[in-house]
Amino acid sequence: MRKICIACGKEFEAKEAHHRLCPDCWRKRKFGPQFPEDYLEGGYFDAEGQVKPAVVDTWAEEVAKVLGSSGITSSQLRRFFNQLRAIEAKLDTLSFNAVKSDIYSLKRDAAYAVGRGVVKENFKEFIDRNVELATQDEKNFRKGFIEHFQSVLAYFTYYFRNR
Repeated sequence: MRKICIACGKEFEAKEAHHRLCPDCWRKRKFGPQFPEDYLEGGYFDAEGQVKPAVVDTWAEEVAKVLGSSGITSSQLRRFFNQLRAIEAKLDTLSFNAVKSDIYSLKRDAAYAVGRGVVKENFKEFIDRNVELATQDEKNFRKGFIEHFQSVLAYFTYYFRNR
């Protein structure tokens, strides 16, 4: 049956008579704001091996807005960013393969934070997507993930400085 979404006003096909929200609005209410559809599509780098501008600009800004809207605090973000910096410091004395498990541990820590109700699911999604790319090689970790996270943190501070 066709219905009109009470949140956005667009017409949608309701699976059950009591459904009043379109699938997009239902997802937003259940999971909070979502990342851009093309987020991290094709990785951090363009065909020439340069960081895509979206990594440090548009994607970073949108991610910051999504995370901020879901209630995360700057100290929670900073804690994860500091973990990244500590892993990066290990790369001065260890090989990339030796620190890979440390990078993967970010996924575990994000899952734990979600499980405790400290952060929302979209923060775990942010960490999971980036860890998968960052563990491919050192360039993806240093020039991709760290640069991206630093930009997210900067935009977060801009939009949500009082948190």
